[in-house]
Parts: sequence; C-alpha cells; structure tokens
Amino acid sequence: MEGVKNCHRIAKGIRGRWLLLMFVGFSAYAEGDSAREHQSQEQVQAVFLYQFSRYVHWPKSAPKGDFVICTYGKTAVTDHLREIATKKTTRGRALRIATPAEPENVQPCHIVFIAPDSAARVAALLTYLGDRPILTVGNSRGLTDAGVMLNFFLREGKVRFDANAEKIDKSGLFMSTQLWKLMQFK
Repeated sequence: MEGVKNCHRIAKGIRGRWLLLMFVGFSAYAEGDSAREHQSQEQVQAVFLYQFSRYVHWPKSAPKGDFVICTYGKTAVTDHLREIATKKTTRGRALRIATPAEPENVQPCHIVFIAPDSAARVAALLTYLGDRPILTVGNSRGLTDAGVMLNFFLREGKVRFDANAEKIDKSGLFMSTQLWKLMQFK
C-alpha cells in the first residue's frame, strides 16, 4: 500500500499537458458541432484504451494469445478500436476487439471498456470479475467509486481519467509510472 501512496504523490505532482499529449499522441481538442465533438471524444478514448495495453503490465496468470480489448455495451469506441486493431499490435501480440454481452463472456479480455449504456449493469460485471487481472475502464460518473479501475471524464475539452488505486492494487496489475502520472485519484 505504501507503493500506491508514493504513486499518488507522484501523480499529484506531475500532471502536465505535455505529458498527456505525449501519452495519447494527439490532443483531444474537437472543433465543429457537438456530434463531431462526441465522435472525437470516442476516438481519443479508443486511443487511450490501446495505450493502456502498452503501459499496464499483466501478471503471468492473465490470458495468453491475442491481446483482447472488450467493449461491454454499445459504443462507437468499438469501431475506433477495430480500426486501431487493423494497424497495431501490442507487445508483439495481435490486438483483438470483442463485444461480450454478459459478464461470463469477459474472461478472455485484458481490458473491458464499460460503455455508458451498460453503467447500470456494472455491479454484476464487477462481482463476476472480482479481483481478476482485467483492467476495467468506464465512461460514466461515479464508476471508480463503484469499483471500476479507471474512468474517463472531460475537463476543459480534454479527455482525462480518474483511478481507483485500491482496486488496481488488488487486481495484480502493474501500471507504469507514466500512466500513474496522468491519473486523478478519488
């Protein structure tokens, strides 16, 4: 737990715009009408999810084979992830995108993105997952308080995320220092 506290101190002290841009690879500024802005947020979220695959380390007990990012619920993020998967790999592994409909089907996933339309079903998903080393990421207010590990939100027109450090710690996932620096803690 002391390591998590140190990471909290580091994260609070170093959260510059340049670091966020370096991590994501491009800014989340959206221009134009609200539909285009919404689409841009989803594109940025897809890039973040892909980048998480590079900055989070899974224990040996994690699923082998393709690296699987799942979207739980209906979201345009899925299409953006599929586009990324046609061009990228992660850690020398093929990137596969899956859309499980039920909690029991998320077992092969390394990352589960919980779409806003599935936020009401998050308790069942988290109960099923327990402390398995599966990174859970949401996009609805209050999800880190409910037990989701990372949760996207907008601040000043940019996609940010907060974290549930206790849940991350229990899962056995190890997050790089670069990622800890970007998080906000509840």
